[in-house]
Amino acid sequence: MSLPYVPQTPHEVARRLILRRWLSTLVDLFALTLFVAAVLSWAAYGAGR
Repeated sequence: MSLPYVPQTPHEVARRLILRRWLSTLVDLFALTLFVAAVLSWAAYGAGR
């Protein structure tokens, strides 16, 4: 996955790294939320039986 033109000024590199870190953090939080919701719903289903 290579872009045709990637500006390599330090500001652009830092901004890209920060954006990538924020995106990965958001994805991790989303996955964690889904996992917690699944565990809670499974526990409630098990307790409801």
